[in-house]
Parts: sequence; C-alpha cells; structure tokens
Amino acid sequence: MRAPFPHADLRPYLTHQSPPKCRRSHFKVVVVSEAFADKRLIARHRLINAALLDEDGSLGFHSLSIGAAKTPAEWGVSAEVPASPQCMGGDGSGLKR
Repeated sequence: MRAPFPHADLRPYLTHQSPPKCRRSHFKVVVVSEAFADKRLIARHRLINAALLDEDGSLGFHSLSIGAAKTPAEWGVSAEVPASPQCMGGDGSGLKR
C-alpha cells in the first residue's frame, strides 16, 4: 500500500474453511488516517483503492473488503471492524473485466 497510508493493515481474510485460492486473492484492509478528515465514506474508499492499484492501474487481487476507513478520532470512539464475508471459493479468474 502506498502513501498516504504507510501504516495500513492489509491482510488475507480467512476462516478455517477458506479454500486455498481464497488465501491468495481475498484481502481486508483497515486504514486509520488523517487523510480521511472531512471526506465521505465513498471518497475514503476511493483513496484506499487508488493506493492499492498496480502500476498498470489494475488491482493485484480479486476481492477487497474495507473493514474500516476512519480518522484517528473516529477510531478512538469505535475500533470495531465487522467480520468479513465467507469466501465462496472463487478467485475471479473466470470473470471478464
């Protein structure tokens, strides 16, 4: 993940039933940053997506769950991150873009 989120937490979201291909293609991110001040949720998500794009403008994995996109003050009030959805076994390789 590139600036403005040098301390973002990006990790695979898994359960013990997750198929192996989900372990390489499904990720959840939690970002707490002052860059989100005065921005609506959709603008925060766009900033995160832009930070994750590869050089060619593509996302290097199939699924991204944004667990939280908060300012430090918001995180101080509630550090709750919702559970991720269960992987259904796909990796997106069969999808047309």
